[in-house]
Amino acid sequence: MINLLSKIVILTALICSANIAVPGPAAHASNAHGVKIGQVIVGRSGHEVQFSIMGNVPATPCANTHSSGLRYMFSLNRADGEALLSTILTAKTAGMTLTIVGTNSCNDADNVEFISYLWLV
Repeated sequence: MINLLSKIVILTALICSANIAVPGPAAHASNAHGVKIGQVIVGRSGHEVQFSIMGNVPATPCANTHSSGLRYMFSLNRADGEALLSTILTAKTAGMTLTIVGTNSCNDADNVEFISYLWLV
């Protein structure tokens, strides 16, 4: 019969050999409140829209920040893609503020966060 100490040693060895990752601090979706739209770019593929914001810029959940300050992105292929673009261009043209809710998911190539939704404030 295996004693308790032996069971602990075996269990510890199994856990260590299983290569189990211990999660670090959780990343959080960034929500930007009362911000204005800065730069807006439609990518070469014609469906990726990336933009920067001005005002209270929250910390990014992405590994790095975009070299041109672009902060969020979405695809025009989304069901609501054209409505999002229309809202962003309206806010930019009229100088209106809006709230943006991020998804906590980043496009790693560009270091910008995907947006979940937004609204004019």
